[in-house]
Amino acid sequence: IFRSWMNVLELVRLIPKVEDQLKISVIDSWEDHVYIGTESGSIVLYSVQEDVPSGKFTFRLEKTRSIGKRPVTQIEVVSVLGKLIVLCDGNVDVLNLYSLEPQPTFPISRDVSMVCYERNSPLFRFCICVKKKLHFFEFVGQFNYFKEITLSERPTCMNWTNGTLCIALKKDYVLLELESETISPLFPFMEKNKPAAPLIEILGNEFVLAKEGIFNLKFQHENTT
Repeated sequence: IFRSWMNVLELVRLIPKVEDQLKISVIDSWEDHVYIGTESGSIVLYSVQEDVPSGKFTFRLEKTRSIGKRPVTQIEVVSVLGKLIVLCDGNVDVLNLYSLEPQPTFPISRDVSMVCYERNSPLFRFCICVKKKLHFFEFVGQFNYFKEITLSERPTCMNWTNGTLCIALKKDYVLLELESETISPLFPFMEKNKPAAPLIEILGNEFVLAKEGIFNLKFQHENTT
């Protein structure tokens, strides 16, 4: 992990060896918790503490839970709800953020390729992608379905903030305004069919996008609704 110190990034080794030499497929963190998804379909939770005078870290294995037999492909920490969203072998599982105990999941939870939730919003809204279809849910004690949108191509990456989704299709980024269901093209993330992976992150209220493998482009999003 990288630690920021006086605006300088420092590479810090937190966990020298993952439990039972499990192979890591995805990783996420929240406060002093590190969530690891493995190639064998498990979720491993570590707590990490820093000794400030020495700058050294100690870690402790807290919980493990088997989700499936194939690699975990996505982990989303939704700390405000105390939930961990896990995607494994096309299935979505919802776990308690602290105990990793299973919780009620989405009405649509199979054949899923990716999941995202809306940032910078007072609502707790989620999007599940199944092939070319985007299924939208709002959490009000349970996951309530409220909209479906069909795209022209299957998304390869997506993120969501303040009513707008940024989506990577086969070659290009597009914006989807959820309320109007308007889709606006942005630009391609690859040139002349050269292989390049799309990346979409959110910084404040900006989408930070990768083009041709370089993760340094910012697109300012302003909600006009």
